[in-house]
Amino acid sequence: MAEIRGGAAIAALRPTQMTVGMIAVQRRIDKLSARREAGTLAAYLQREPVPCAVGPGGVLYMIDHHHLVRALDIMGVEACFVSIEHDLTDLAPQHFWAEMEHLGLCYPYDADGMRQPFSAMPGHIRDCGDNPWRSLARFARGGDGFKKTDVPFAEFLWADYFRQFLRPKLLATDWQAAIEVAQRLTRLSAAADLPGYESDGKDD
Repeated sequence: MAEIRGGAAIAALRPTQMTVGMIAVQRRIDKLSARREAGTLAAYLQREPVPCAVGPGGVLYMIDHHHLVRALDIMGVEACFVSIEHDLTDLAPQHFWAEMEHLGLCYPYDADGMRQPFSAMPGHIRDCGDNPWRSLARFARGGDGFKKTDVPFAEFLWADYFRQFLRPKLLATDWQAAIEVAQRLTRLSAAADLPGYESDGKDD
């Protein structure tokens, strides 16, 4: 059973991905702000702890919920609850990231989908770059899009798929149109190998 810790400083949580989708982060801010106004934010954070792996030296590495943590950081929230899912404290530092990747717990790719060295991984959640394709994947999920899945970094895989078909200018000038196009793209057979793809009624 995972160990739940309260009062974990957000500044001490290390990212395991290089980017977040800032449009998706803003959506989280809107929802979290409503919870704060209703007085239910603390209870929500306790129910939704940030899953972490403990690395060498006892450092906490987020293995999910990066958008939640970025939103909290922007809101000025300094601490949250964490759930310890993996203990990798016995690994030598030079072996840590290789094991994280082997376990599917990190995503060392930049906003253009290019692999980067582990040394380029941000040290703080606010250092993660903006990836509009990742935001697009979040907004294309559900409804006529793809299903939510437990596959690690599934929305980054969809982001890479959408990047092949859509021009950045569309994302910058007509966000709603970009979402509609992305949802149509989820229905193509070209997306069949992606996590969350729904086969029924898809286009050829």
